Amino acid sequence: MLSMLQEKRPLKRTRLGPPDIYPQDAKQREDELTPTNVKHGFTTTPPLSDEFGTAHNSNVNASKVSAFFSGVLAKKEELMTLPDTGRKKQQINCKDNFWPVSPRRKCTVDAWFKDLAGNKPLLSLAKRAPSFNKKEEIFITLCENQVNMQRATWFIKH
Repeated sequence: MLSMLQEKRPLKRTRLGPPDIYPQDAKQREDELTPTNVKHGFTTTPPLSDEFGTAHNSNVNASKVSAFFSGVLAKKEELMTLPDTGRKKQQINCKDNFWPVSPRRKCTVDAWFKDLAGNKPLLSLAKRAPSFNKKEEIFITLCENQVNMQRATWFIKH
């Protein structure tokens, strides 16, 4: 039943149809009724006569390969280049953002984690974040201050 519907469908469509059925183009070379196409059928000729063998007998030379490769590199450079937004991104010094946790700074660490557990914006907290020596200390401190999971995940990833 489906094959009957496929045979009756119009050749020219405005959109792609089901898989493995390709839309027809208006002036495709397969439709040209030249004496060769009528007698032998439409044949496609690959760029090289022996695709899997040697290319010594083909008309490919170093200048053609070089021109093609240069075009590929130019297109790659064009696609990989991001547009300049006009503003330079401010350089961030990591040493300024992190401070080591020590017993002397216990009050500062507690205040910072209370801010993290509260509603203080993460952007302001990221300007000066404590740095622990052991991961276990991070989890213990997060639990002691009852930091919610989203903010704790942010801190661990930060």
